[in-house]
Amino acid sequence: VDHLLEREMYRLGARLGAVTLGHRGCMVMEANGPYKEMPALSDKVVDHMGAGDAFLAWTAPLAYLGAPAEILGFVGNVAAGIKVGKLGNQPVTRKEIDQWVKGLLG
Repeated sequence: VDHLLEREMYRLGARLGAVTLGHRGCMVMEANGPYKEMPALSDKVVDHMGAGDAFLAWTAPLAYLGAPAEILGFVGNVAAGIKVGKLGNQPVTRKEIDQWVKGLLG
């Protein structure tokens, strides 16, 4: 997967790239840098539908603002972790993101 990510980033001229890996988390990469795999942050799955959408919805604005790949992966995995704990198509809120991050960082 890392070679595909690198190839597509080059083809698109992208500064950052990310691929979700389901229960394994995600892979992120900055142009001309090594890829980094980041673990999933939830093992309790109620409904996996929409987890990738939540990842994208929370990481795209951060990428636009120039956030580093590690931040994208972390926030994206937090959003996906929250989403898989919800039944149905419920949005992931800023309050939920804040609570999860505070809980993870203690």
